[in-house]
Amino acid sequence: QNVQLSPGGYHGMLMGLTTALKEGDSFPVTLSFEKAGEVTVNVDVLSLRAEGPDCADAGQ
Repeated sequence: QNVQLSPGGYHGMLMGLTTALKEGDSFPVTLSFEKAGEVTVNVDVLSLRAEGPDCADAGQ
């Protein structure tokens, strides 16, 4: 099964950051999966107003 992380959909939250993130920043994140092991992906920091394709349906 494929899962896409996107604004308005599945997403991750970063807690306990020691510096502020700003729109346009990017950084690597390592995700740990039961079967796939560790996968490192590059994350782009988007505006808080960024919307995904299904944002209009949020909460319905």
